[in-house]
Amino acid sequence: MFEVPEEQFAPAPMGFPPMMDDMDSLFDGLEPPDMFSESFGMMPGSPEIPEEAPIVLQGRDLERFTWRVQQSLARAKVKMKKIHADAKLDRMVYKNAEREQEYPGQPNITTPLSSNKADGLLSHVVDAMEHRPYASFVPEGIGSPAEKAAQVAPVCSAYLEREINRGGSRERLIREMSKEAIQVGTGIGKLAMVQHPSGEWFSTVVDIVKLEHFYVDRVAVPNLKHCFTAYEERVPFYQLQEMADMGLIDPDALEKVRGLSTTVLTPTAEEEESEFREDSHAYQEETAIHKVYYCYMRYRAEGAATAELYEAIFVDHTQTLLSCGLNSVRHAFDHPPLALHRIGKQAKHLFGRGIMRRMDSIQQMADNAINSHLALNNLAASPPFLYRQNSPFGRLMSSDRRIVPGIGIPTLNDPNRGDVQMLDFNNPGLSLQDISVATGFADKATFTEEAIGTQQGGRKTLGQFRVEMQRGTMRVRLDLGDLAYDASMTCTMMWAMMMAYKIKPKGIVEVEDGGKLLATRDIYEEEITQKMDAIIMPMVERGQVGLQDLMEFEEEFNKRLTEDMIPSARRSDLTIYVTGTKIIADKAAELEMLNELTPLILQGIELMKQDSYFNYHVRSIIEAMGFKDVEKRIPNDPGVVLEDPAQRQALGAPLADTITHSSNMV
Repeated sequence: MFEVPEEQFAPAPMGFPPMMDDMDSLFDGLEPPDMFSESFGMMPGSPEIPEEAPIVLQGRDLERFTWRVQQSLARAKVKMKKIHADAKLDRMVYKNAEREQEYPGQPNITTPLSSNKADGLLSHVVDAMEHRPYASFVPEGIGSPAEKAAQVAPVCSAYLEREINRGGSRERLIREMSKEAIQVGTGIGKLAMVQHPSGEWFSTVVDIVKLEHFYVDRVAVPNLKHCFTAYEERVPFYQLQEMADMGLIDPDALEKVRGLSTTVLTPTAEEEESEFREDSHAYQEETAIHKVYYCYMRYRAEGAATAELYEAIFVDHTQTLLSCGLNSVRHAFDHPPLALHRIGKQAKHLFGRGIMRRMDSIQQMADNAINSHLALNNLAASPPFLYRQNSPFGRLMSSDRRIVPGIGIPTLNDPNRGDVQMLDFNNPGLSLQDISVATGFADKATFTEEAIGTQQGGRKTLGQFRVEMQRGTMRVRLDLGDLAYDASMTCTMMWAMMMAYKIKPKGIVEVEDGGKLLATRDIYEEEITQKMDAIIMPMVERGQVGLQDLMEFEEEFNKRLTEDMIPSARRSDLTIYVTGTKIIADKAAELEMLNELTPLILQGIELMKQDSYFNYHVRSIIEAMGFKDVEKRIPNDPGVVLEDPAQRQALGAPLADTITHSSNMV
């Protein structure tokens, strides 16, 4: 659950102390006004965690809320069934799990084509997004406001970077959520405030929720704000008991759940791999694993002016509500504390479409090709047999439309009073050489046994399938754009939590000890000077502060003012963007780009030899494309500038015609 210490919300003192040991007392004394009532409509001027019961609704309100949670969760389970099945299959394909066999001994190899492309895209994403700072504040607007925002942006970026690093969110943001998005289309991060060993609290991504454990009752919506949202967690009973002791869940409701988890829970994919089995019975009541659902739903209580976002802990198999209260991060944003990172997404649709799902048809074709030819090799490696030539089986063997199951030896007489007699030889199975032969067959043939050794234009080889799979990585620019947008939204949510629970309660905080400051508003030098005069001058008159002390105070003020300005922590003229933009194309994309651009580059080089105008612009294009040692590969500036526009147009006509007919332009 979301927890913030009460001391975090202590309001800044209204007055100044009579004596000051350092300048922190002065800055702490500057109480900022409530500038955020518009940005955070539900956030009070001095946010505090209410001391209330785990279940805040009573009577008919509670009954109606519980019924809506039951109905919404049941509907969400139906809506998510197909999505969960697809996600489970995607993970199996990524792990190269064996396919389901149609008959005993059937080859069931899963080729690693899709998983290789998923790992390739993940490496591109990590390389592109592993920048410091991870996210930057970009000023918006024009004129003087934009100039002030540009001064503020680096300090805000540094503070957010410190939050991401010290809170432990960097790896989850860059690797874990991106890997989930690449595999199943959607990575789901859970945001919360956590306490560092130093005692400081941080907004961070505390966990990654698997798509198979996530439920929504409406899929075709732009965000999670206005739909029922839930995720599943498996919690031992003793942990639920601890939560009840802390007042997070209702102890009376927990007693209804005690001892009722008597069924074998369906194991997760990881548990299946480790052959894990969790069974609950009377002798392990304290360690019994209970499946609970953390639910978020908008609800309008009787007498309330508007609907508000509630969160609840619900036990489905006993239909028990363990807790029910307002959203714990409502002071920061009116949205569940869940962030979605997606690729292959569509407008107004919650979930994306990962690499495994995009490559599904090509993956199946490649698997069918290799397994079909492994099956043929199994037949070819079967033990030899004798058969009667004039029998029905013998006539089938002499037909052109048949599969030869191993080596057949024809005879004129009945071998041992039967049409077919197997010769007893031990079959050691396929060796590595046999598998390589099968791969060679798959490269040369299609999916039908009769097509071995034939070549037709409509068929694709296994090698061609691998080329088709390159499309999974050639979308890297679009996929990275999707992830960057969603990551920016996540950073915005983290920043809102920092504002509500760290910066605003304190008024002013430092990015680092003795470093630049962040405030909830702009504080100007004249204002601080007036405050200083009101406090320091009486102390000077009383002889409590000497001239040397006054000079030290003045120096400290100048240092703390950070170039005469304390930047505001929350401004409407700043937008958060993910910093990483670097993309490295894979070999297929490089080859395609090279084939596409070679005619243009060759013609451009010829023009560079004749006109300084073309020399400058083609040089700029080649440098922007990332080619190394440009000066060694292109001609020097000829120093000739064609003055006649018609002459220059005629000179560049072949290049213009090539560009016009390029596949990227048609």
